Amino acid sequence: MNNDDHPNAVGYKRPPREHRFVKGKSGNPNGRPKRSEKAAAPRKWQDIVCEESQRTVRTTEGEILTMLQAVARATFQHAVSKGTPQALRAVTTMLAELDKHEAYFAPIPSEGELKNITTEQAQKAYFRMIGGPKR
Repeated sequence: MNNDDHPNAVGYKRPPREHRFVKGKSGNPNGRPKRSEKAAAPRKWQDIVCEESQRTVRTTEGEILTMLQAVARATFQHAVSKGTPQALRAVTTMLAELDKHEAYFAPIPSEGELKNITTEQAQKAYFRMIGGPKR
């Protein structure tokens, strides 16, 4: 009888019988650890951008602005001072977006002006109060 044919043979790819896997028992009884809730629900990039755009920063002149205001100001200053095509394109895109939503930026009429208000003016004022036109 060859040594390889023996059922209790020990050697390469043949561990001793007491160290072999037991039939019907898992090799990983506890299983893979569960993910934490934080890791299970990653934040959306839109939420992160929205949160960061509202963060306040102090300018070199000492003003306190939101990050969005600071970026807009820097883009406008760059477009005016350097005149680079990228900055000019960004500024014109921003202004075009403002034109699309002009109702959002319409001034809210005073009580005296409300008596002679048109439907269009009322709609602009309404959009201004509710936070802009719905898309």
